[in-house]
Amino acid sequence: DSSFGVGLYSYLFLLENENDEDTKLHLKSAYAFQRKKRLDIKMNPGEGLVGQCYLEKDYIYLTEVPENYINIKSGLGDANPKSILITPMIVNEEVYGIFEIASFHTFEQYQIDFMLEMGENIAMQLNSLKNNEKTKQLLAEMQEQSQQLHSQEEEMRQNMEELQATQEQQERQKRELRAELDEVQRAKEALEQQLDQKEELIKKLQTD
Repeated sequence: DSSFGVGLYSYLFLLENENDEDTKLHLKSAYAFQRKKRLDIKMNPGEGLVGQCYLEKDYIYLTEVPENYINIKSGLGDANPKSILITPMIVNEEVYGIFEIASFHTFEQYQIDFMLEMGENIAMQLNSLKNNEKTKQLLAEMQEQSQQLHSQEEEMRQNMEELQATQEQQERQKRELRAELDEVQRAKEALEQQLDQKEELIKKLQTD
């Protein structure tokens, strides 16, 4: 349709730093954009029409555009648009980005519906990528935990083996000591027996 192709500018904002304390809408792409050719613009929730669209999670359609709101660069020069359409990329009540488009023409309802449907489709894709990224991160964390548990298990196994070896060494030392004590005991008994025999011999000699 000519209203989507002639005298049109468009912005694409995507959500950045999905954190309740630091949510930003970052301008990622622009067509017929004349604001000093800057693409590093970031909007806060509630800031401007884009930020308002993000908070309300619904489209904004203006047919009375303020003077100098934005100029559209075309083959005929620069001019103010006749209408502004801002639509959210939303799925499951979660906004992933914002479209802002303007034209010299007004938008028909079917064109608005098309933008809303396209925004939902893109949001679904971004949601899928986000979930895949979370899944990868979760798997990586689980693998890291598994490796840590494996390392702990290996360390415990080595400690058990060392303890067992120490216990076996202690048992061997006990057996050796017990054998030495038995040997000393036998030697003592043999010595006592010899002393008894000598005492008997001395007594016998004395009586004779």
